[in-house]
Amino acid sequence: RAAGRLSEAADILRAGLALWRGDALAGLSGPVFDAARTRLADLHATAWEKWAEVELARGQDTALIPDLSRLVEEFPLREGLRAQLMIALHQGGRQAEALAAFRDAREYFLDQFGAEPGEKMQDAHRRILRGETFYAAPVDPWASESHTSVSVPVPAYTPPEPTPTPTPTPAPFLPPL
Repeated sequence: RAAGRLSEAADILRAGLALWRGDALAGLSGPVFDAARTRLADLHATAWEKWAEVELARGQDTALIPDLSRLVEEFPLREGLRAQLMIALHQGGRQAEALAAFRDAREYFLDQFGAEPGEKMQDAHRRILRGETFYAAPVDPWASESHTSVSVPVPAYTPPEPTPTPTPTPAPFLPPL
C-alpha cells in the first residue's frame, strides 16, 4: 500500500480477513474475555473498513456493494462502512440509493441513540448531494487524520540513581546492670 500497490494491498487484507473464523474466544466467559472479544471484533470491523477504502480507491465501486451491504448488517454501528456503502452506490451511478442508505442510517442512529450520524457520514452525504466524485485520483486511505496512528515519543530509559545507604553508627556502650 505504501508503495502504491493498492491491488496487492487489497489482496493481502482480504487474505487476512479470510482467516477470521466465527467469534473470537468463543466459549470463554468472564470480563477479561468479554473485553478482549469486543476489542477483537472492533479490530475485525476496522480491517474490513480499510479493505473497503483500498477497493474504493482502486475504483471497485459496484463490485463492493454486496460486500458492504453485508458488512453494514454485520457491523451496524460502524459509520465508516455505512459511508463507504453510500460512496460505492454513488460512484456506481446509484445516487438515489446512496441517499436512501443515509436516510436509513440516520433513522437507525436516531432510534437507537437519539443522535445524528457522525461527521464522516454527514460529509459523504453532503458530497453526494453536490454530485462530487470520490477517489478521483489514487489515494492512500491511511493518510487521512482518522486513520493515522499517533506516535508518542518514548523517553530513553535512565536507570534510577542508587539511594545512598546510611553508614551504621555504633550503638553506645551501656554497662550491664
